[in-house]
Amino acid sequence: MAVSLAQMGRQTDAIARLEALTKKSPRDDRAWSALGFAYHAAGRAQEAETAMRKALELPPARAAEHRDLGALFASQGRDREARAEFQKAMKMDPKDAAAWVNLGNLERRAGRNEQALAAYRAAEARDSSQALALQGEAQTLAAMGHAREAEAAYRRWIERRPSDFGARLEAIHYFVSEGRSDVALEIARGAVRIDPNSADAHLMLGVALDAAGDKRGALSALRRAEVLAADAAGRARAQQLVVTLRAGAPDSLRALFAADSVKYEGPGR
Repeated sequence: MAVSLAQMGRQTDAIARLEALTKKSPRDDRAWSALGFAYHAAGRAQEAETAMRKALELPPARAAEHRDLGALFASQGRDREARAEFQKAMKMDPKDAAAWVNLGNLERRAGRNEQALAAYRAAEARDSSQALALQGEAQTLAAMGHAREAEAAYRRWIERRPSDFGARLEAIHYFVSEGRSDVALEIARGAVRIDPNSADAHLMLGVALDAAGDKRGALSALRRAEVLAADAAGRARAQQLVVTLRAGAPDSLRALFAADSVKYEGPGR
């Protein structure tokens, strides 16, 4: 429960529970490890390191505890120490994809793209559904300018996580930036097929249709997203995209947008 609270941003509550637990069970390495995680989430790095090292002192030896300490070091820019902890974790549990993902993230931040790519691919080889490995691989290939491989990586990410709309949105932005509006449109239409009542799916479709030059279709998709939005923030996102679409529309569509403005926004808008 405490770890879940920390992941939800309720670090104060999580830390209070875990501090009490470590006092009650001072030889429980998992309790110390969880307390280190909660301290880290709260930005209390020194206390996090102390708790994590305490966990490592207690049996049994666990790969995850070295991995978490490595993540703490990486967040502090202590790259050499972080790499050492990740290597220990990998040696103890060669099947753990998470340690490889953490190493990939570290190498990418350090500008070592080849090493990052190797780490992400090692993570994918251990767990083909590991979303962070797939994301890191796609982003790294894109940053390296390897368009064909990046496209394949984005497609694998979506194929293995078809309902991950965040993945689809990132892929759409990438393909639009590469001038591949056809692929972006394919990915957006896939989102609508998965959930035709999703405002986010129709927002993505609107963005992709606009990139493909279909302003009418984009306007229709964005207005559909506005209708389906569950809250004011969702409606505002759709409305803002309509404003952007209208600003870039050619004169030949002026009447279409004028009629849309009257219908959805009222006279004089």
